[in-house]
Amino acid sequence: MKQYSTDTGYRPLSITVSDFNNDKWLDILVANSGTNSVLILAGSDNGTYPNQETYFTEYGSRPNWIIVGNF
Repeated sequence: MKQYSTDTGYRPLSITVSDFNNDKWLDILVANSGTNSVLILAGSDNGTYPNQETYFTEYGSRPNWIIVGNF
């Protein structure tokens, strides 16, 4: 099992797993309350998560939850 860590202050509070980009591989989303951001770890065919992107939310929004659905 591979571990992924965040820097001090990120405060990850919610993690969810799904195929968000429709490539048939599971991806991981992490809500980071301390940095007002959502981290996306895009899964690959070999079970690793080589592509990571961070999206910042509104200042002070402190995301706590990630809810997934087929809207």
